[in-house]
Amino acid sequence: MVVPSAQAIGPVLQALVERGVVPGRDISLIGLCTDAAAEASIPAVTNVSQEPRDVSRRAMDILFRLLDRDGEHPAELVELIAPRLTRRETTVRAP
Repeated sequence: MVVPSAQAIGPVLQALVERGVVPGRDISLIGLCTDAAAEASIPAVTNVSQEPRDVSRRAMDILFRLLDRDGEHPAELVELIAPRLTRRETTVRAP
């Protein structure tokens, strides 16, 4: 199960527990959130982080390069940052 936001992780975990479903044993639960949000939940949630600090840092670098405009074409300033999966307590181990 993929939970698309940090705010929804708590209610989803609670709903699973109320139904007797244990994340990490009966079902894998992965949150699309920061590492801090994933680590703060109980149990700690496996997460895919979109690396918000790296995105912000690179966005500022690109902004300053655009402001300096030393002949670079804006299309050359596109950068992709790969998301990162961190396994924690809520994923079922592969057999």
